[in-house]
Amino acid sequence: MIWVNVAKKYLAAYASKNVELLEEMYASRVELCCWDCHFIGKEEVLAGNRRFFEVADHINIRIQNTCYKHKQIFVEFTKTWGSNKILQIVEIIEFDDFGKIKAIRSYRQ
Repeated sequence: MIWVNVAKKYLAAYASKNVELLEEMYASRVELCCWDCHFIGKEEVLAGNRRFFEVADHINIRIQNTCYKHKQIFVEFTKTWGSNKILQIVEIIEFDDFGKIKAIRSYRQ
């Protein structure tokens, strides 16, 4: 269950645009893959986060479901930003042996 709490912490840091906390949570070789981007490495992922944060005046994440297996968390949530941007998303967040996020695979519904 600890991994679910870490995933919730990650999503809260993302929603609050807390780049410093995200940097602490990512492994050095973190990989982010979603429907419109693919980044490898902490610096690339953080740069992608920063670009999104610049265009999103606010981000709201409402978690609907979580499921975990070993060091993988499956999170279903609603993400809203801007005036009318709403997405239903499922993310698979994978952790390394040190509790750092090593992979995020994001799918929109």
